Amino acid sequence: MSDVETVSGGTREGSYVVLRMLLRNAKYIIGLSVVAAIVAGILAFQLPNIYTATVSAVPPRKSSSTLDAAMSSVSTTLREFGLTKIGGKKGESFDFVVLLQSRQIQDSLIFTFKLAQAYGLPDTAMTKIREELSDRLAINVEAEGNYTVSIDDTDPKRAADMANFIIREANELSARLDRAETEVLYKQYESKVTATDRQISELRDSISRYGRNNKLFSPADQAKAAATALAELKAQKMKAQVAASILESSYGKDDPITQQQNTVVRELQAKEAEAEGGSGFLGNSSLADAAGTALPYIRMTAELEALIKLKAFLLPSFEQVKLDLNKLSPSLYVVDEAQAPQKKSRPKRSLLILGAGIGAFFLGCLIVLIQARIRSLRRELARVSSENAA
Repeated sequence: MSDVETVSGGTREGSYVVLRMLLRNAKYIIGLSVVAAIVAGILAFQLPNIYTATVSAVPPRKSSSTLDAAMSSVSTTLREFGLTKIGGKKGESFDFVVLLQSRQIQDSLIFTFKLAQAYGLPDTAMTKIREELSDRLAINVEAEGNYTVSIDDTDPKRAADMANFIIREANELSARLDRAETEVLYKQYESKVTATDRQISELRDSISRYGRNNKLFSPADQAKAAATALAELKAQKMKAQVAASILESSYGKDDPITQQQNTVVRELQAKEAEAEGGSGFLGNSSLADAAGTALPYIRMTAELEALIKLKAFLLPSFEQVKLDLNKLSPSLYVVDEAQAPQKKSRPKRSLLILGAGIGAFFLGCLIVLIQARIRSLRRELARVSSENAA
């Protein structure tokens, strides 16, 4: 029985046969491995060195937009009144990775560092340049909460400058977006505060004239209690209306949070109507049916107190919006600035050469076994043909 037949037969001596076969062809296998390693080495040393620079940055410990702060205050007020809590995920801030990966920052990198020339691409092939840059750019959010931006480049100094540039550009872009959002809120708060001041001034004049004409300077204690209760209810309604207006301007009237807030407004309006028209709110009579000159005075006083409370509610947020317009604090603080790396990150030439040699070794072994199998099949076919001829 030949060596190849022993291998194909799967006998106990098959492994030794294969080993002898490989040893007989050792020079061929080793030569193939050496040639492959040499070729891989020549190609590997023609590859340019790639350096990786990494910058690490963290967001501020406490960061919240003016809208979030305002809605938090409204939510607390409504919870105390016993109404539904405002909440939802749609109002949450975007992830900062969106800015770090934005095309605007990529284009700034391309033109600032002349990457078309660096990558050997024409200036007009912006799509290919962006794709090449994306392949070299890595942005990660680590488990500890910090952001890392890594750039691969053949120039170590350029890699470090590009990584640091991304953080600076992202902070500037974030500041522009925050300012645009804050300017919208500023106009809303300014119009609300101005309108409230005007209403307070007009109402005070009306109360003063009414008091002089009717010689009414202080209603009964019960009327005062009714005015206080009604004023509180009106203030809650106005706060809820302001919150609904802000939500509708920010997210649209079809947003679930906006619709929920509008439901709160309607509930407060219904409570107000019940308080003014229902019996028992002012003695045994309703405000709408009670007689006497005190009732118009109560309504105007309640309206004035509600407007004053509304202004007190708006002013802190309005002042915060003013401060946010001139806020200069960055959205990301650099912890470890990127520095020009002294060692290349790739290519790993020794691994490439070793891998090519090992791969060629196994390929040579496979070729030897396949050739032996082919010779065995040819002999088998020749034997069958001779037997048939006989």
